Amino acid sequence: MNSRLLEEFEPRRQHAWNKLEWSIPAEDRHGRFLDIGCGCGSGLVAALQHGFESATGIDRSFKEFHWFDICEFDAVCNAYGVSAARATLIEGDAFAVTLQPHAYQCVLLLDSIEHVPNPRRFIDIAARCAAPGGYLFIDTAPLYYSKVGHHLWSEFPPETLPWAHLRRDWPQLRQDPRISAWSSERFDELNKVTHDQIRNAVLGAGLKIVGEHRDEPLPADVELLERHRADLDLEGIDSGLLFETWVLLVAKRPP
Repeated sequence: MNSRLLEEFEPRRQHAWNKLEWSIPAEDRHGRFLDIGCGCGSGLVAALQHGFESATGIDRSFKEFHWFDICEFDAVCNAYGVSAARATLIEGDAFAVTLQPHAYQCVLLLDSIEHVPNPRRFIDIAARCAAPGGYLFIDTAPLYYSKVGHHLWSEFPPETLPWAHLRRDWPQLRQDPRISAWSSERFDELNKVTHDQIRNAVLGAGLKIVGEHRDEPLPADVELLERHRADLDLEGIDSGLLFETWVLLVAKRPP
């Protein structure tokens, strides 16, 4: 196994591990776990470390990360002391794959909902998989209207070019040669889902919200917006959305 794989994998595993640690009670970390939009499978390893009995991940492609080779996933599991036999990776479209309903103790959507063409249907699919008493856990950042909602923070630092994708000169800015074809494609696929839309979809799917984080405007960001407002095209955009960066919702299906 190449050393770079673990170097890239580890922060993603730790990120998923922390989210589960902070948001799902220890006594509820059992049974079957499902990660939709699982990327390199880091959430599966984290879930198995937390005590889930099995972990399934689905992603549209396991070639998104050039450093990740699905053939080495068993070796990654071994490196973290979890059984690869308890983990399953499925390459496929979550909108087309048939997933067993009401079968998973925890369904995770981590940094994925902003990339799908129909967020409400995505939530419906995920919610349907949650078992009675089970969890749907949605955590993602950044949302589209935030100052880094373009996901191109390396090319457009928020300190100097906040809300770059909402600037009047965005068509010219996005011609920056530093933006790879892959990054440009990822920007084009972003949806404009908001915190309230995610919240309403979760409630509409029949789940009860038991944990939630909602961003509030920070004075420094309010001042930053005022400094750059003249350069932005904000017609029809609720100004509150400009400060929505991170959304976290933990919901349960009634027993």
